[in-house]
Amino acid sequence: MAGSVIASLTAFVAGQPRLHRLANFAARRMAGRAFVGTSAVVVDGDDVLVARRRFRGDSWGLPGGWINRREEPSVACEREVFEETGIEVDAVAILATDVHAHQGQPVRYFGLTLAFYCVPRGPVDRTRPPPSAEVSELRWVPRSSCEAFVDDFSLTAIDIAFSRRRGSSRR
Repeated sequence: MAGSVIASLTAFVAGQPRLHRLANFAARRMAGRAFVGTSAVVVDGDDVLVARRRFRGDSWGLPGGWINRREEPSVACEREVFEETGIEVDAVAILATDVHAHQGQPVRYFGLTLAFYCVPRGPVDRTRPPPSAEVSELRWVPRSSCEAFVDDFSLTAIDIAFSRRRGSSRR
């Protein structure tokens, strides 16, 4: 019964150009959405850069943010780090990915985060305050102290970054 009702409605809408356009518009608007963001594991010596974010309840985490439409993910990561910290970096490699929903609740969209290994382009002034309204404080923390500042996904990305560094020259 339900199948025949849906078939009848579909046939009716298809025969009505205005309703057809409206139905297509509604379907596109209501379809699942994917938001893609970046996290930056910025390493200087044996330290990792963490940021206290104002909009996330003053919680600590890695710098990063959303990728703009038609923006390369590595470029977005470099841009976000600069916007939040004032530090110019090179996003060298993707370390890890994470797919998530809003606080584990069923939603109409999901998020994908790409964690990049980043190195500063030059000497870093560690005393400089963050230039962003999003970030209230920056801190360089030793790898051994990162657990107190970041979530499990970020910690995994940090571990991968340091294990890759051990296999190559330290930068």
